[in-house]
Amino acid sequence: MIDSTDIATVRSIRLLFDEVRRGGKQIVIWVGAGASSWCGYPRWPELAEKFHSDFIRYEPHYDAVRGLDLLQAKQFPELFQVCRTTNNQRFYQLLSANFAPRLPTPVYRRFADALGAISPLFVLTTNVDELLEKNFPAATTVGRTDLERAVILLGRGESFICKLHGSISDLRSIVFTSEDYNQLVADTKYLLLLERILSTASVIFLGYSLQDDHVLSILQKNRNVAEMFGDGPHFSILPHEPAALPSNVRVVRYKPEPHRDHRSIITVVEEIGFLRKQEYATPSALAAQDQDAVPRIRSAHLLFHLFPPGTWSTSETVTITDKAGGERQLIVGTGFTNEELPDNRSTAMHDLIVGLLCFDQVVAPVQALGRLHTLLGSSRFWGLVREDILTFVNWSHTEVVIFPSAASIASGDLGSVVLHNPDFTRFTVGQAIRKQLNPAPGKEEAAEQLFSELETKIREISHSEEGSIPHIVRSLLLRPSIRELLGISGGTPSNSLGRWQVFPVLRLANVLKIGAACRILRIGSAKLDFGMSKLAGPAFASASGSEWTDDTASYVVCGRFAAELGQLVIQDPSILDAVLAFRDTQHGDSLRHEVLSRLAASEGAEVNVAVNSALRSAIPVAALQAARDQFVSLLVARAGSGSPPPAIWNDKRYAEDATVRWREVSRKILYDDCRRAGIGPYDQCPCRSGEKLKFCCGEALRL
Repeated sequence: MIDSTDIATVRSIRLLFDEVRRGGKQIVIWVGAGASSWCGYPRWPELAEKFHSDFIRYEPHYDAVRGLDLLQAKQFPELFQVCRTTNNQRFYQLLSANFAPRLPTPVYRRFADALGAISPLFVLTTNVDELLEKNFPAATTVGRTDLERAVILLGRGESFICKLHGSISDLRSIVFTSEDYNQLVADTKYLLLLERILSTASVIFLGYSLQDDHVLSILQKNRNVAEMFGDGPHFSILPHEPAALPSNVRVVRYKPEPHRDHRSIITVVEEIGFLRKQEYATPSALAAQDQDAVPRIRSAHLLFHLFPPGTWSTSETVTITDKAGGERQLIVGTGFTNEELPDNRSTAMHDLIVGLLCFDQVVAPVQALGRLHTLLGSSRFWGLVREDILTFVNWSHTEVVIFPSAASIASGDLGSVVLHNPDFTRFTVGQAIRKQLNPAPGKEEAAEQLFSELETKIREISHSEEGSIPHIVRSLLLRPSIRELLGISGGTPSNSLGRWQVFPVLRLANVLKIGAACRILRIGSAKLDFGMSKLAGPAFASASGSEWTDDTASYVVCGRFAAELGQLVIQDPSILDAVLAFRDTQHGDSLRHEVLSRLAASEGAEVNVAVNSALRSAIPVAALQAARDQFVSLLVARAGSGSPPPAIWNDKRYAEDATVRWREVSRKILYDDCRRAGIGPYDQCPCRSGEKLKFCCGEALRL
């Protein structure tokens, strides 16, 4: 994630995205070895160690002492020079072996999809492997000896991939040794053409430290680096603070969390594609996956928002007193209102039926176990718990927005807290269970045993496992597309939220929390309600799908697609019993396997999960019909009727964008608060951006 705590990074990333939106200079992506390492290609330190080890083992004339000194000093071109001088043939054989063609991994496919959303695409790369050109056959491949062609294509706005250090298919063209670099630096024409590209475009360095490949240090020998880089601005995406760089190269720092393979930098490329008005994500790579591949996820479906018919509160406001006696106000929850929901009908039973039919396990937050007990009935509930079909998860920390006082209309900050009792003891899972479930009179002892057993089965996700959700939220809020979606002005500080921004931000935190749970527990599918699925793409690069498990479940139960199963079960509870019986059949097991193999989840994403149980391909008709026939036979045997009641149509996938309603509500809160505070449209915006209200939060929430 982008380091939102680093002020310089915040300014740099805003400048980058503003440059992209303005569309002034062309954007050139400089791709380094870090990108190729996603496919298992070695970085320079690793490659140098391999060469040193191989030459020690097989070459008696290899100067092992000098080789070790160069390796420890990280003078890799000099080490490669020693190797090539010792045995030219072995040197090139090792290069060919280490950079042989490889299939793209899920992470690299995601990177390629992100690049593919940028049009035209201009890439400079020092990588000698051929992954990029094979993924973008429509882009012109330019060799280092033909750099002038890249300058021409850049001027014409035609996509290209320029191989600055040659290509493995032409071993004599590659730049690896100190002699190769010296020849490159002596090529005045090459340097002038490279200077033209750097001085006329904004370059974004990805997977490239501006030091590991020794480019800057070598260029420094011949000319002023700052002069070569022009007036920029250029951007280097790095996990650390680098050594001295030209003043026109802005550093965007990121934290390699939760993935240590540095895939976080891909989000920058994805945002550029979004700002260029291309599709956020391209599912083509998903379609190319082996349909029979076993996914590294398990057949489980997370239902976070489970609200049976009735009136429910989705937020809470609490006033606390700090040690100094001052009062602060905390707001927790997603805070949905009827105004934001286009359809107020409960989908809880429908979602539960989909989960039971299509997945081995249904996972829910511990706060929802009372509602599930009501939906299922006591006997079914405890039966599913005993069989580990129904499982629960609890989070150690809860995200809240904290205001300095109850009167503050802005200055809110997102934080994570641990829930405590009034006596300052921690609120336990056991308390959560007993708060929601009450034993029947005379059954207290039996109920207590059940409660104790349930408590041992609840999986708690610790703060260290999921990472700092507030930090990740602030990182995402650096992206213009996220702010636009939530209706947050680009000038609003991420630690000075207004009350009109509280719930959109908490909803984003909620989505990230769900994603973290899916990542930690390898859950294959998650249901995101009330428009929150709109946040899944930018939040953790979720894949999209063209088919849905809702349709699969609908067909099995009703013989038709897009049916509202919840209402049917309420009318005829025997359908629920038939669903549970169907799970134990061979056809039920086969159906769940088919669903798992087709979930639209990508291992290359931040979270490998299918949102709303999207599928990348339809379940085969034969499998659907076999499951349908089996289900009907069970239903008839149990209910004694020919078929379920007529289906109620309820296709929610094509509903309007619910986030529009979020912004409508936020706008109303903003202007109500400003009216009470006497803030007019041309007064300073209360979010502390320094802009006038009309052109800050007012503009962000303009509908």
